[in-house]
Amino acid sequence: MRLPYARALCLPPALLLLAATGCAGIGKPLSRPIGYEAPKDDPIEDDVKAGPDPFAIEGILREEQLPLLKGPQPAFADVALADAPEGVPPAPATCEAWAKHPIGKAACADLPAAKAKLDAALALDDATKRDQALAEAEVCAALPPGLVRSLRVELAPRECGDALVRPFFAAKPEKVPGAIHHALVGQALGARLRRAVTPAPTLEAPFSKDRVLAHHKGPLKTWLETQAKAIETLSVQGVKLGSFGKGAAASEAGTADLRLVEAVRGVPIPDEFKADQELTDAYFASLDEAMEPRKARGRDGALVGLRELANAGVLRDARSDETRQLLSTIYGGRRVDALDALAFPPLPELQRATVDQRLAARLPTFHAGFVLPPEAALDPAVLRALLERGLPLPHRALLKEKNKELTPAVRLLLARARIALGARNWRAVEFDEAIAQLQAIPEGDRTAEHRFQLALSIALRKGPDDLVELLKAAGAAPTKFGDVRALDVVANESGSLAGHAAFDSALIRELAAPRAAPAGYFEDVAARWRKAARMVKNEQAAKVAEDRALAMDAFARELR
Repeated sequence: MRLPYARALCLPPALLLLAATGCAGIGKPLSRPIGYEAPKDDPIEDDVKAGPDPFAIEGILREEQLPLLKGPQPAFADVALADAPEGVPPAPATCEAWAKHPIGKAACADLPAAKAKLDAALALDDATKRDQALAEAEVCAALPPGLVRSLRVELAPRECGDALVRPFFAAKPEKVPGAIHHALVGQALGARLRRAVTPAPTLEAPFSKDRVLAHHKGPLKTWLETQAKAIETLSVQGVKLGSFGKGAAASEAGTADLRLVEAVRGVPIPDEFKADQELTDAYFASLDEAMEPRKARGRDGALVGLRELANAGVLRDARSDETRQLLSTIYGGRRVDALDALAFPPLPELQRATVDQRLAARLPTFHAGFVLPPEAALDPAVLRALLERGLPLPHRALLKEKNKELTPAVRLLLARARIALGARNWRAVEFDEAIAQLQAIPEGDRTAEHRFQLALSIALRKGPDDLVELLKAAGAAPTKFGDVRALDVVANESGSLAGHAAFDSALIRELAAPRAAPAGYFEDVAARWRKAARMVKNEQAAKVAEDRALAMDAFARELR
């Protein structure tokens, strides 16, 4: 990064040294408006020439590669939970109450009894009472050892994870499945990483150059090195984990690194710098350049975490929500959460008549994979409930195995789940999986939602393979991304989902803008947003569409 003018040469060497020692070596529409000139790589123009059918599928549909879940399972590495490294404060005293909730004594007779206990516990709104009830279910022999403890950790305050995991391991439990063992270690590491990056040492005014330099070279430098080493140590331990455990640890490691970057940016600078904006800008430019390796480590850790959680089928949880938000803030140009704005028709009403339906809606995705039999996903009501949180791996595998037997209702819900997972994690394969399910629904059973989902999947399937590719692209969409012709057809049919299709068409075309797109491109996008504002029935969505139309108009004027 080039520093403003030559003032970088005036930066005190000690301030440059702080940045260096803190990071170095630690991390690494079918119609176009008049005047529109399509760029040579415009995907819509290319596809119009290729064929008239906007619902035609180009190329082979990709399939998600799932691990083997039957037969001999791969052995998990023997991973132990080490002591917390220096720089990580102990769990807050409030965590002790959670760890001391007594374990139940009477074993549950069978799986139905165990599920009934879990159902009753998860129905409690009070977090403390819920954990007490879950603790009583830890002895249910029908559930895998360690599963309920991991569930308790997931629902407890996230900084308390190791306070719950350590006593469990201290009791030397037997026959804990590898995936659950790794989940517990990952959750414990995640708790420690969450407590990492303690507040930086403070300096009281006045902020003279000499006092600030002494503070930077002394307590601040020591604090920075200690925090960086702690994050590094915990991150390395998390690398050894598999599946959900790695996701839990890696996402927290990524956010810890990114929090460290923000903390360093918040340290005081000399008053002389504050009085000179050019010098202040030069200082922060130098600091940002020096902290870039740490920022990249945080990004990469967060991406590993999100990838593993996506592999586990997680659609919504607090951990991934926070990680995505942080990435969206720091890498705003990459639009990590841009597809969150997609307009979807409402899901079928959630049913809560059975224990399985209630548990499917309440259990975190990883834990639902152990409690609910995979065959439960063949029930549309249970599959609908799972969509509140995600689609567990065992259930995805069963639905794949039984693909030829799936009913139209299950296929439509499964396609919806795939689209949601793909939009959440920018996973292009999910949209191909959705298309495959929609194509398998007999003609006589197809509905307006079927047509909408197919059009939306076609528009999204040529996007980035995953979040890693999205971030590496530095904001540029793949050249074939954004074929919204099918969505335009649905929007022009004036059906019940026409407004949804018009909104999504505008959003995707805005996201698909190629590099050096001319003013006409954005005039087209503005026209799409105005059309969506007229068609959507939701006032908030209409306001968003109106605002985006104005923004696109302004952008087009700048390019004229």
